[in-house]
Amino acid sequence: MEDMLNNKAPWEELLEVALEAKAKDPVVQDVSGKSTWGDYMLLVTASSQVHMRGIYHRLVDYVKTRDDMTVYKQSGVKEENRWILMDLGSIVINIMTEEARDYYRLEDVWFDSPFLYKGKEDQSSKSS
Repeated sequence: MEDMLNNKAPWEELLEVALEAKAKDPVVQDVSGKSTWGDYMLLVTASSQVHMRGIYHRLVDYVKTRDDMTVYKQSGVKEENRWILMDLGSIVINIMTEEARDYYRLEDVWFDSPFLYKGKEDQSSKSS
């Protein structure tokens, strides 16, 4: 099997970090050419506000280890929100509670943008 570790796109690396933090229902969409704020949208679900902040902190810690990534803006971290947004320039990360994700349905807003990754809802219950 080919070693893809060094050939991953930045959004793939961030997705892996989020999944290691037990983020659920991951989606990555290519919004380049359709938005003025970025090229990729990464969207994950957290099981609670505490879990949401945990995912956020794991992502921030990872970004700090990279010379080619910066969190330019963030929103919803300190408040008791249901949504944390991270702006990394070309990549925007949305970490949402299940309720917020169901309400805002961001995938539907960008429905005509191609999906680069769309994870299964419950990967942990499937066995091979």
